[in-house]
Amino acid sequence: MNIVTSQPATAASATGGTPVEGFIPEMGCYSENLASQPNNDAELPSGEKAARFEREVGPLHELLYQHALHMCHNHADAEDLVQDTMVKAYSSFHSSVPDTNLKAWLYRIQTNTYIDGYRRKLRQPIQCSTNGITEQELAAHARRTSTGPVSAEDEALAALPDTEIMAAMQSLPDQFRAALSRCRARGNWENP
Repeated sequence: MNIVTSQPATAASATGGTPVEGFIPEMGCYSENLASQPNNDAELPSGEKAARFEREVGPLHELLYQHALHMCHNHADAEDLVQDTMVKAYSSFHSSVPDTNLKAWLYRIQTNTYIDGYRRKLRQPIQCSTNGITEQELAAHARRTSTGPVSAEDEALAALPDTEIMAAMQSLPDQFRAALSRCRARGNWENP
């Protein structure tokens, strides 16, 4: 958004803050694109960008670590989170607006990075070691727990409490046993 003004617009807080060139308070925006501002890091050589990043973000490293430790509850994870935050902040440092709250910007990057990592962990399947399990144990477990679908007839027979009834059902011919099993599964014994 390019707005042409006869004088450079400035904004200063009522408490006497420093004016920001190009800011139009009535519209709440800047009069020029960020890319055309002279202190934009996209135009700076990488050495100057790194120096500016180190100068402005370096003092906030301990605060970022404390914030990460509060979220992770683990020193190693907190250090990893701070490192990921610094990498993301450095890669998009050119988009940060000068004279704004850099600490809040870094906290937002860190919080979003933590949330993304947490959601990524939730999507991963649970992994466990199978070093102590032998092939024989796996085969025995597969025999004990059938992973295949259980037929309705087998479920109905397993639900019968008396072993005499189960034995009588098993002794019936297949067509009669199937009809009784369907009636049992539907819960209607009166009308088979």
